[in-house]
Amino acid sequence: MNHATSLSKPRNKISWKYVRYALISCFSPIIWGWNLAPKADAAPIYDAFVTVSTTKIATIMAGFPVAGPLFTTLFTAIVNLIPWAVLLIVGGIAIWQAYLGYQEYDRENFSGVVKPMLNIIVLVILVIATDRIVTFMFTGA
Repeated sequence: MNHATSLSKPRNKISWKYVRYALISCFSPIIWGWNLAPKADAAPIYDAFVTVSTTKIATIMAGFPVAGPLFTTLFTAIVNLIPWAVLLIVGGIAIWQAYLGYQEYDRENFSGVVKPMLNIIVLVILVIATDRIVTFMFTGA
């Protein structure tokens, strides 16, 4: 019988459910606040990009009378999904890193929790910096 394990008190662990609740309550106000913060509007530039691209694709596809309108519609739909796809990828990476951190916590490897936390912080900083850089490039504000 191992006396070290029998004499040590069991540690109260935090369940993954509470970690998820904490992440939701932490990131939701940040995202809403960032969305409501006044910033330069780069949407007209993106809309112009979609319009020009769709016009060019429609011109190219005019040679295909049957499939042309279908491909133009599909291209427009795909281009309009790009911002949502980026948000889903970033959110997926953040959740994946949080789960990796929780696994390290569950193994009682507290030094292993630091790397996923830093990855999430760097990811959020890169997303915010990219937003500001792209807005400045297109609007100068």
